Amino acid sequence: MSKQKKSNSRRDFLKMTTVGAPAAAAVTLVGQKASAVEQKPKGGLKKGDYYYKYLELAKF
Repeated sequence: MSKQKKSNSRRDFLKMTTVGAPAAAAVTLVGQKASAVEQKPKGGLKKGDYYYKYLELAKF
């Protein structure tokens, strides 16, 4: 029995990347769950009464 060293050629590498890249993209797209939960801002400006008063006055 002779042990043969398996070497990957460039051709094999390119074959695997052309098959693997779309498969990896499909897995990431399918793996994500849609969430309808509204994310609250963690910082920034707070909307006060002046903001809601402006929106009320801006209605046509």
